[in-house]
Amino acid sequence: MNIGEERMEEEKHAIFIIRNKDGKYLQYDDIRWRSFLFLNCKIEDSFDRNQIKKFLWEKLGMDKDSISIRFLKDMVHQKISVPSNMEKKYHHYFYLVEFNLLKAMTKDKFKYQDISYQWFTMEELQKNKRIQEVNQDIVSYVENLMK
Repeated sequence: MNIGEERMEEEKHAIFIIRNKDGKYLQYDDIRWRSFLFLNCKIEDSFDRNQIKKFLWEKLGMDKDSISIRFLKDMVHQKISVPSNMEKKYHHYFYLVEFNLLKAMTKDKFKYQDISYQWFTMEELQKNKRIQEVNQDIVSYVENLMK
């Protein structure tokens, strides 16, 4: 570390890649980021299966025992955090999540626990100006992971 250089602490986040049978990706409307994002949560360890299942159950109401979670890859990078308007270092852990969709989740847009969700094709994610402004790095990474 150079003189005057601050050590930036990593924020660890699990990023959940959930696709439907049409190959669309589930996004939720994040009020703080003012954008649709992949479902995610802060984590302590790279793979705390119980914490992840609890989070997914709370956010989507799915049966914890029917969830399949597979770690894909991780990525460390820096980017501007929209809520804090400052650069942060993120350690993202990407997981492919599979489960039986509830009937309400088969619609293009739905709400659960006052959170708005929407299914997007990869092309729609890439063409959405706001998503690209705040989350282009994650969208590109997911696209490469899913090839």
